[in-house]
Amino acid sequence: MIALALFVVLSVQARDVTYEQNNVYVGVRAGTLLVDNMGEGRDVSFGAMFGIKFNDAMGIEFSYDNQFNGMFGTGWSTDAYQASLLLYLPATQQVQFYFVGGVGLYRSSYNYWASDGWDDYLISDTEYTDAGFHAGAGIDIFLSPNVALTLDGRYIFVTEDAPGDNTADGLLATAGFKFRF
Repeated sequence: MIALALFVVLSVQARDVTYEQNNVYVGVRAGTLLVDNMGEGRDVSFGAMFGIKFNDAMGIEFSYDNQFNGMFGTGWSTDAYQASLLLYLPATQQVQFYFVGGVGLYRSSYNYWASDGWDDYLISDTEYTDAGFHAGAGIDIFLSPNVALTLDGRYIFVTEDAPGDNTADGLLATAGFKFRF
């Protein structure tokens, strides 16, 4: 993803980077969380974001994502509340690359199910709320002056006392849309 982003930046001719653009946005995104210690570890993620871009180089973003996996007899989900700093690279009016990093509060729940041959029943329901941080990069591709396709990859680091080797650490890869107003 980073190599593709660099290729696009180098292949697009730079234009005047001082342009008028709205600085407040809301957005939605969806993707997958590749969890480090959970076997198959591919989980679905849906989220929303609110951001403010202070200038051409810096902005902040507040986001909520829900990652979940109900496979293999374990129902697992994490609600991620993140505050991020975005640092933008010099770009064109249509393409903007950024680095992202910040802190978050991660609330995870694990439901373990068993079956008696006839019915499934819950044998364990545990919840954890832990602080963590994240770091990554992304790209905004503007489809119009106020609508951007956003591709984002960030690694989430969480210290969690989850059962077994379970952890919420992993790579969150998403695609979505930002709407500026």
